[in-house]
Amino acid sequence: GLQAYKWTVRFVVAVPVAEKPPEGGPIGIDMGVTHQITTSEGEHIAAPDEKDINKQIKKAQRELSRHIGKYEKRADGEEDDKKRKVKKKKLRKAALKTLRARKTRQRLAKLTKRRTNIRVNHAHQVTSRLAKKHRRITAENLPVGNMTRSGKGTIENPGTNVAAKSGLNREILRAGWGRIDRMLAYKCPLNGGTYERVDPRNTSRRCNACGHTQAENREGEQFRCVSCGHPDQADKNAAKNIRDRGGEAPGTPNAKPRAKRVSGKAGTEPPGAILSIPQRCFAERPEFYKTVRKTAYHHSLKPEDVLEVFQIGLRNALLPDDGGGEGEEAGDGSVDESVGGDGA
Repeated sequence: GLQAYKWTVRFVVAVPVAEKPPEGGPIGIDMGVTHQITTSEGEHIAAPDEKDINKQIKKAQRELSRHIGKYEKRADGEEDDKKRKVKKKKLRKAALKTLRARKTRQRLAKLTKRRTNIRVNHAHQVTSRLAKKHRRITAENLPVGNMTRSGKGTIENPGTNVAAKSGLNREILRAGWGRIDRMLAYKCPLNGGTYERVDPRNTSRRCNACGHTQAENREGEQFRCVSCGHPDQADKNAAKNIRDRGGEAPGTPNAKPRAKRVSGKAGTEPPGAILSIPQRCFAERPEFYKTVRKTAYHHSLKPEDVLEVFQIGLRNALLPDDGGGEGEEAGDGSVDESVGGDGA
């Protein structure tokens, strides 16, 4: 596809799943703004430095804004407000079509794409290192979409501290909590480990030593329990609580059975029929899960109904070839005909 005036090619390959889990013990991670990630072992992982790229982006944005403003000034002599607004709109469109505006927008798109690449590359390096090192990683199930909603409100109910909320939203999106969550959700199973999301409530207020939960336990970046006096770094204490809320990794002593989870947005977890498929199928081919959901949406069906159609195709494509007969091959062909191009 064409991204930021450059053509890109993407390849989908099957990656083998590790047979043994990593040697490192289970950890919890606390995602924040000051520290992008804090582990229960006390490691602080900072977000990538974007000062230089942000300075270039702001410069390009100012150049484009000044260029459009020069065109819009031509409408200031119009006395009628309605005609002035219409004229400004036409002049703005004309300004964006000029050679100078096209070059500035092209440079701005390339800089924005470069910043995105920096964030994605950093997230890949961090998540790969954690997934290869620890057998279980537990994180908070954060509703990032709800947390980054605009604070402007409505005319009847205007918001308060809109500027501060806008800045917080910008920092949350810059930290890339959702991107890190999605990457760990598929990298941990590929490396033989597990990834869990737990309830984030009171993880920052609970003392990991005695279990006392109170808002006064935390003061900024420092944590000191008012009950037992236990001192700790606030994010590290929260990461320990997150780790303790997760279960033991499968195959370890005292492991508790629990349902498998496939990565997805909140409220869209697949039904039991999808979870019955071997976990490594989705680990090797995560695009099948998206295909099932997309096909169900387009055909107004339940995901479990669509899964019955995909069952033969999934088995033949992902599981080892057992030398099946012609009946299975015919069933695989029927999948392509019945599903059509909507779900592919």
